[in-house]
Amino acid sequence: MRDTNPATLKWAERRGFSLLFHRFESTLDLTTFDEAAHAEVERRVANAGVTLQDMRTLGGNEANWTRLYDFNADQLAETPDSQDMPRVPVEQSRRMRRESPEVRPEWMVLVTRGDEWLGFTVLESRSPRGRTTPSRLSRLARAA
Repeated sequence: MRDTNPATLKWAERRGFSLLFHRFESTLDLTTFDEAAHAEVERRVANAGVTLQDMRTLGGNEANWTRLYDFNADQLAETPDSQDMPRVPVEQSRRMRRESPEVRPEWMVLVTRGDEWLGFTVLESRSPRGRTTPSRLSRLARAA
């Protein structure tokens, strides 16, 4: 349930449900984002060898998909809204990242430095009308 709908939470609580864990959404308004303001950071990151690659590029082999499932589980454990949750089983990670109709390999973006994976984010399509539009940032892991 969304934080913006307290009536739904109260409805669930009246029926004996309680909060197990709390997730929150993060949005970035791209209409007001000033790319030029971040040019220096972008230059330093590029000079450090950090790149963005998607799973369409990296995921052509089973080894990278398996690596992603483990990486996803590791990163979820470090994400503030998932810290108290049990580790996600590899099979569940596979279903979330490879079999879900809400995600595509090109929407899974990894932060890399050489062969090291530093973090990743997943854009998901959540359209009630079935349109496929990347619309929601679901995970950005801590970069080392």
